[in-house]
Amino acid sequence: MTQSHGLTASSLKRLGLITMTVDHAYKLFGWLLLPMLAEALSISRQAAYTLTTALFGIGSATVYVFLWLLGEGCRYTRSMPRYVGRLLFFAVLSELPFQLMLCLIRGEPLSLHLGCTNMLFTLTLGALACWGWRTLCLAGRRFLAWATVVLCCLAAAVLQTDYSLFGVLGVFACYYFSNPRHRPLALGGIILVSRGFLYPLQDSLEYGFVPEMLPAYAITLGYALLSLVFLSQYNGARGTSSKYVFYLYYPAHIVVLVLLAVWLT
Repeated sequence: MTQSHGLTASSLKRLGLITMTVDHAYKLFGWLLLPMLAEALSISRQAAYTLTTALFGIGSATVYVFLWLLGEGCRYTRSMPRYVGRLLFFAVLSELPFQLMLCLIRGEPLSLHLGCTNMLFTLTLGALACWGWRTLCLAGRRFLAWATVVLCCLAAAVLQTDYSLFGVLGVFACYYFSNPRHRPLALGGIILVSRGFLYPLQDSLEYGFVPEMLPAYAITLGYALLSLVFLSQYNGARGTSSKYVFYLYYPAHIVVLVLLAVWLT
């Protein structure tokens, strides 16, 4: 039985679509905004970067909304094979636009490479982890069930899917914890470990420690944790939106943003 108050799955999905669009738009066009802000406010580019992160960093909350919703989808879907197949189909469909967007963000020539793959592959592996875990647990093979989860996480790391193994873990955590009070705690732990520690550490090892980046790390961590406030208001109701809205919107909005970015450059 669902509650009449709170946020439905459709409401959370709309929130995720908005923040995702903001996130991708900022990553593509932030290079235009940074020098304008720095000059208009007479501040350094680093200060301008911190300011724009505060204004547009809400996009860092996006992925956790969809990890939560996918965990719910795995719990209630009538057919896991169709569910996983649909995710995989749209993941493949979205890869070319995602690769083009990635090249533009990195300032590279437009080309196709597998240095990073789109978030739908992460969600597909997350769904596979849930499916494999449930199937093997029902067969009484709990060790193999947990091994399947680990293998899906490793696959995300090897394929370098967007949000990698933390995305797969997030989906599985949202599926595994049936008590809605436990899910934000599990997801919050993943956020703190990844965004609060490992991502900054990885950047420091790759590019060197930059103290001026600490405010931006804190801001994106705060926005990611803010997603838990909205997710804790989930009332268990499905809402009214079509289940295909996200699948279609994901590649479509990337195509529009990429075309706009190419036109501007």
